[in-house]
Amino acid sequence: MPSKSTRAIGQPTGEMPLCSSNLRLCAASGVSTMTKVSNNVHAGGYRFPFFVPVAALEFKQSSLSSPFMCPLARGGLVFSYSNNLEVVRQAIQGVELATLSIILIAEPENVYIREYDFSVSKKFQHLLDLRGYLQYKYAATPTSAEEDFLELVDLARYRHREVLSSSTPDIYTFNKNQVSPQPYQIVLMNITDFPFERIDEGLLADFLHAAFAAGIIVFAYGDTESIRPSAKRGASLLLDRMPVIDFTISGVKVRPEELAAEILPKAPGDSWTLRTIDDSRGLLVDFIKQRAAGNEEAGHDFLSVPIGTSLDGRHKIHFALGQKSGNYHALIVGNTGTGKTTLLNNIITEIARKYTSKQVLLYLMDYKEGVEFQIFNKHPNVAKVFLDNKDYNAAFNMLNSFASLIENRGALFKTRGVRDIDEHNSTFPDEALPHMVLIIDEAQKLFSDDYSHSHQFDNLLLDVASRGRSFGIHIILSTQNILDMDISPRTLEQITLRIAFRLSSERAAYKVLGYENLAPLSLGKYEFVYNPAGGTPDANMLGRAAPPADFASVIQQALSMRSPDEIVVTEVVTSTASNSYDDATTSTQAKDTTSESLLRLLGDFDEIDRQLDLQNVRMTPENISELSDDDTN
Repeated sequence: MPSKSTRAIGQPTGEMPLCSSNLRLCAASGVSTMTKVSNNVHAGGYRFPFFVPVAALEFKQSSLSSPFMCPLARGGLVFSYSNNLEVVRQAIQGVELATLSIILIAEPENVYIREYDFSVSKKFQHLLDLRGYLQYKYAATPTSAEEDFLELVDLARYRHREVLSSSTPDIYTFNKNQVSPQPYQIVLMNITDFPFERIDEGLLADFLHAAFAAGIIVFAYGDTESIRPSAKRGASLLLDRMPVIDFTISGVKVRPEELAAEILPKAPGDSWTLRTIDDSRGLLVDFIKQRAAGNEEAGHDFLSVPIGTSLDGRHKIHFALGQKSGNYHALIVGNTGTGKTTLLNNIITEIARKYTSKQVLLYLMDYKEGVEFQIFNKHPNVAKVFLDNKDYNAAFNMLNSFASLIENRGALFKTRGVRDIDEHNSTFPDEALPHMVLIIDEAQKLFSDDYSHSHQFDNLLLDVASRGRSFGIHIILSTQNILDMDISPRTLEQITLRIAFRLSSERAAYKVLGYENLAPLSLGKYEFVYNPAGGTPDANMLGRAAPPADFASVIQQALSMRSPDEIVVTEVVTSTASNSYDDATTSTQAKDTTSESLLRLLGDFDEIDRQLDLQNVRMTPENISELSDDDTN
């Protein structure tokens, strides 16, 4: 028998605050009203639905049918079903609807999904349709599920000890005042698969009691009568704590009875019934995508990945390119050993986690050793990796290919009556074109006297950078020696996103960020200046880079979750005899009343209150405490 994991969360269970004095429904309107604090640090993650739809409530004496809302204050829900295919389908539909409800209100960028399920087939196809909008991780073996669960325990411990306080006793209250909210964690747990026997029972009980305050919601599902004997004691901790939604051939029931009496209508039981809710998953997915794709007047960034935090650790910093940030190209500079290479590798890795090759394609060049980027030769977004660090013409030829692509896309856009790639992709979503990103490490060698065509290269880079933004062509240059990089001021003006790690001279700082911006001189190791305004001192954001990402596991997971047409096979280039590019040469060109009321309900604060009134439920501090209290310490 495997040894049990026994990491204590570190605070006695009775001291874990589950609810604050001001916890009530924080669902906001369906349209985001996030405040734009800066180009890459976002606010608005305080919205969270403390009740989610799990069934349809029908009153027999009228035509009224509306979503039945169940509380999450005990840390989640259990969706129980028998071994009947139709009943299983209805229960899985319920799990997805509850999860999509949270995503819709909290917004995708504020949600992290973890799935513990060992089946070969996909259970949650609608959630997977959103994988380009949120983080999604799954564990398909007992060992990987145990490891990820312990990671979740560490997260809960960190939030309770380092993030929460007497004034913000739960993550929902904390996020209300944050520029960059702590992501809500949704755990999708197949209760018949999860290795409860590997987890210490005391740790599991501690975690379940602490999870809700830490922003962790567990949706368990499965045939509760088929749990392995060795797992029953651990599973019972979850079953005894959370509301159980029983899906049967005859309908839907809620247990335990005491909780059902609290949240179900007070009218006589024969005047209403619970049934499976109408399938609104596709509607919710479409609505989430539409809202995320538009992001209203400010537009949206085609690329936004986390690269670190503010120095105090409270705010996440994103590397962002696109309409919203106003940046389309980037320059990354730093002395040897300061963290520049790790940052660059993390950006490439996070792109695999968040975007398909239909959205972002990468071209990687390294003029230092020539092999740094070879680790990404199975990356699902990397079209080409160039290994010859002496072949300066490779970059020249690549830019020429991009210049030709700009002409091709320009002719296409003119024919279709669109101005740029964003308008094209929103107008013709089935024929969306990918954004192309060329990343050149140690780019100073292309601007040095060692390269006879450096002047021509600078002119070509200026042309591609200035015109490419409208056509989905983007450049990221990285160097550890900016003073040897004889790039013209006109070209540098096109690269408005500047990231600087520690530099050793004022001249270097001036060249990266401009005069009077000497912030890089006082940085510590792995600290950086993020400046999205071409070096303007007032736009400086000081951050600490994230540690090296586990690129191998991220890439493997991305490959396992994507369809073949969302993956490119990387071409490893050792010769640049031909570097032509054409969009057509890649496989990445993208070739009932209850449902209505559910969408309206999730998009309207007052509608949620009215539905709870119908169920005779009052969201008060005392009510929340009662719903979350299991009388355990």
